[in-house]
Amino acid sequence: MKNAADLSSVIHRADLSRSEKKVPETLRSFVSEKMNPLSDPSSGLKLSSASPMSYGIMKTSGRWFVAFGVFLILCGLAGFLSNPSGAKTALISGGTFGALSAAWGLLMLRGFAWAWMAALGCTGFLAAVFTWRAAAGWMAYSAGEPKLFAASLISLMLAGSLVSIGVLVKNR
Repeated sequence: MKNAADLSSVIHRADLSRSEKKVPETLRSFVSEKMNPLSDPSSGLKLSSASPMSYGIMKTSGRWFVAFGVFLILCGLAGFLSNPSGAKTALISGGTFGALSAAWGLLMLRGFAWAWMAALGCTGFLAAVFTWRAAAGWMAYSAGEPKLFAASLISLMLAGSLVSIGVLVKNR
Protein backbone atom coordinates (compact mmCIF):
# COMPACT_ATOMS: atom_id res chain seq x y z
CA MET A 1 0.00 0.00 0.00
CA LYS A 2 1.42 3.25 -1.09
CA ASN A 3 -0.61 5.74 0.88
CA ALA A 4 -3.57 6.39 3.13
CA ALA A 5 -5.95 6.57 0.15
CA ASP A 6 -5.12 2.96 -0.76
CA LEU A 7 -5.68 1.89 2.85
CA SER A 8 -9.04 3.73 2.90
CA SER A 9 -10.04 2.01 -0.33
CA VAL A 10 -9.25 -1.46 1.11
CA ILE A 11 -11.23 -0.72 4.29
CA HIS A 12 -14.17 0.57 2.22
CA ARG A 13 -14.17 -2.63 0.07
CA ALA A 14 -14.06 -4.78 3.19
CA ASP A 15 -17.06 -2.93 4.64
CA LEU A 16 -18.96 -3.40 1.39
CA SER A 17 -18.30 -7.11 1.33
CA ARG A 18 -19.65 -7.43 4.89
CA SER A 19 -22.74 -5.33 4.14
CA GLU A 20 -23.45 -7.26 0.92
CA LYS A 21 -24.01 -10.37 3.00
CA LYS A 22 -26.57 -8.53 5.12
CA VAL A 23 -28.49 -6.94 2.25
CA PRO A 24 -30.31 -10.03 0.98
CA GLU A 25 -31.55 -10.94 4.45
CA THR A 26 -32.58 -7.35 5.15
CA LEU A 27 -34.31 -7.08 1.79
CA ARG A 28 -36.05 -10.42 2.32
CA SER A 29 -37.45 -9.34 5.68
CA PHE A 30 -38.49 -5.95 4.26
CA VAL A 31 -40.34 -7.58 1.38
CA SER A 32 -42.02 -10.20 3.54
CA GLU A 33 -43.02 -7.83 6.36
CA LYS A 34 -43.55 -4.44 4.73
CA MET A 35 -44.49 -5.10 1.13
CA ASN A 36 -46.68 -8.16 1.57
CA PRO A 37 -50.30 -7.01 1.24
CA LEU A 38 -51.43 -10.02 3.25
CA SER A 39 -49.39 -8.97 6.27
CA ASP A 40 -50.94 -5.49 6.42
CA PRO A 41 -54.29 -5.19 4.64
CA SER A 42 -54.66 -1.52 5.60
CA SER A 43 -51.43 -0.58 3.85
CA GLY A 44 -53.14 -0.04 0.51
CA LEU A 45 -50.39 -1.91 -1.30
CA LYS A 46 -51.27 -3.61 -4.57
CA LEU A 47 -51.18 -7.36 -4.92
CA SER A 48 -48.72 -7.10 -7.79
CA SER A 49 -47.58 -4.52 -10.27
CA ALA A 50 -49.62 -6.31 -12.95
CA SER A 51 -52.86 -6.27 -10.97
CA PRO A 52 -54.84 -3.20 -9.97
CA MET A 53 -56.84 -5.22 -7.40
CA SER A 54 -56.44 -4.34 -3.77
CA TYR A 55 -56.36 -6.79 -0.91
CA GLY A 56 -59.82 -5.75 0.29
CA ILE A 57 -61.42 -6.47 -3.07
CA MET A 58 -59.73 -9.86 -3.33
CA LYS A 59 -60.76 -10.64 0.25
CA THR A 60 -64.41 -9.85 -0.49
CA SER A 61 -64.46 -11.90 -3.69
CA GLY A 62 -62.49 -14.69 -2.08
CA ARG A 63 -64.87 -15.05 0.84
CA TRP A 64 -67.84 -14.97 -1.50
CA PHE A 65 -66.39 -17.73 -3.68
CA VAL A 66 -65.59 -19.99 -0.76
CA ALA A 67 -69.24 -19.66 0.31
CA PHE A 68 -70.41 -20.14 -3.29
CA GLY A 69 -68.36 -23.32 -3.51
CA VAL A 70 -69.95 -24.68 -0.34
CA PHE A 71 -73.37 -23.71 -1.75
CA LEU A 72 -72.70 -25.68 -4.96
CA ILE A 73 -71.53 -28.72 -3.00
CA LEU A 74 -74.69 -28.61 -0.86
CA CYS A 75 -76.87 -28.23 -3.96
CA GLY A 76 -75.16 -31.22 -5.57
CA LEU A 77 -75.71 -33.23 -2.41
CA ALA A 78 -79.39 -32.18 -2.26
CA GLY A 79 -79.88 -33.15 -5.91
CA PHE A 80 -78.32 -36.54 -5.29
CA LEU A 81 -80.35 -37.18 -2.13
CA SER A 82 -83.57 -36.29 -3.95
CA ASN A 83 -82.96 -39.09 -6.46
CA PRO A 84 -79.95 -41.29 -5.57
CA SER A 85 -80.38 -43.62 -8.52
CA GLY A 86 -80.72 -40.97 -11.21
CA ALA A 87 -78.87 -37.91 -9.96
CA LYS A 88 -75.29 -39.08 -9.53
CA THR A 89 -74.16 -36.38 -11.94
CA ALA A 90 -75.61 -33.74 -9.60
CA LEU A 91 -73.30 -34.93 -6.85
CA ILE A 92 -70.29 -35.12 -9.19
CA SER A 93 -70.84 -31.74 -10.85
CA GLY A 94 -71.87 -29.98 -7.63
CA GLY A 95 -68.89 -31.43 -5.78
CA THR A 96 -66.40 -30.75 -8.55
CA PHE A 97 -67.44 -27.20 -9.38
CA GLY A 98 -68.13 -26.44 -5.73
CA ALA A 99 -64.60 -27.50 -4.80
CA LEU A 100 -63.19 -25.58 -7.76
CA SER A 101 -65.10 -22.41 -6.81
CA ALA A 102 -63.98 -22.72 -3.20
CA ALA A 103 -60.40 -23.17 -4.44
CA TRP A 104 -60.67 -19.97 -6.52
CA GLY A 105 -61.93 -18.23 -3.39
CA LEU A 106 -59.05 -19.51 -1.26
CA LEU A 107 -56.55 -18.47 -3.93
CA MET A 108 -58.08 -14.98 -4.02
CA LEU A 109 -57.84 -14.82 -0.23
CA ARG A 110 -54.15 -15.71 -0.54
CA GLY A 111 -53.64 -12.81 -2.94
CA PHE A 112 -53.45 -14.57 -6.31
CA ALA A 113 -55.01 -12.02 -8.66
CA TRP A 114 -55.23 -14.48 -11.57
CA ALA A 115 -57.75 -16.52 -9.56
CA TRP A 116 -60.26 -13.71 -10.13
CA MET A 117 -60.15 -14.31 -13.89
CA ALA A 118 -60.29 -18.09 -13.43
CA ALA A 119 -63.33 -17.72 -11.16
CA LEU A 120 -65.02 -15.47 -13.71
CA GLY A 121 -64.43 -17.92 -16.57
CA CYS A 122 -65.47 -20.94 -14.55
CA THR A 123 -68.61 -19.26 -13.22
CA GLY A 124 -69.52 -17.96 -16.67
CA PHE A 125 -69.28 -21.52 -17.98
CA LEU A 126 -71.42 -22.75 -15.06
CA ALA A 127 -74.05 -20.09 -15.74
CA ALA A 128 -74.28 -21.19 -19.37
CA VAL A 129 -74.62 -24.86 -18.39
CA PHE A 130 -77.14 -24.08 -15.65
CA THR A 131 -79.19 -22.00 -18.12
CA TRP A 132 -79.33 -24.94 -20.50
CA ARG A 133 -80.10 -27.50 -17.78
CA ALA A 134 -82.73 -25.29 -16.08
CA ALA A 135 -84.50 -24.70 -19.40
CA ALA A 136 -84.48 -28.45 -20.10
CA GLY A 137 -85.74 -29.18 -16.57
CA TRP A 138 -88.59 -26.68 -16.77
CA MET A 139 -89.60 -27.95 -20.21
CA ALA A 140 -89.65 -31.52 -18.88
CA TYR A 141 -91.72 -30.39 -15.89
CA SER A 142 -94.20 -28.56 -18.13
CA ALA A 143 -94.51 -31.76 -20.19
CA GLY A 144 -95.65 -33.61 -17.06
CA GLU A 145 -92.41 -35.20 -15.86
CA PRO A 146 -91.67 -35.05 -12.10
CA LYS A 147 -88.77 -32.58 -12.47
CA LEU A 148 -89.94 -29.76 -10.23
CA PHE A 149 -87.22 -30.21 -7.60
CA ALA A 150 -84.44 -30.66 -10.15
CA ALA A 151 -85.53 -27.66 -12.23
CA SER A 152 -85.88 -25.51 -9.11
CA LEU A 153 -82.48 -26.58 -7.77
CA ILE A 154 -80.72 -25.92 -11.07
CA SER A 155 -82.46 -22.54 -11.31
CA LEU A 156 -81.23 -21.73 -7.82
CA MET A 157 -77.68 -22.70 -8.85
CA LEU A 158 -78.05 -20.49 -11.95
CA ALA A 159 -79.14 -17.58 -9.77
CA GLY A 160 -76.14 -18.16 -7.49
CA SER A 161 -73.81 -18.21 -10.49
CA LEU A 162 -75.23 -14.96 -11.86
CA VAL A 163 -74.92 -13.26 -8.47
CA SER A 164 -71.34 -14.55 -8.21
CA ILE A 165 -70.49 -13.08 -11.60
CA GLY A 166 -71.99 -9.80 -10.38
CA VAL A 167 -69.82 -9.93 -7.25
CA LEU A 168 -66.72 -10.46 -9.37
CA VAL A 169 -67.55 -7.69 -11.84
CA LYS A 170 -68.45 -5.26 -9.05
CA ASN A 171 -65.21 -6.00 -7.20
CA ARG A 172 -62.76 -5.81 -10.08
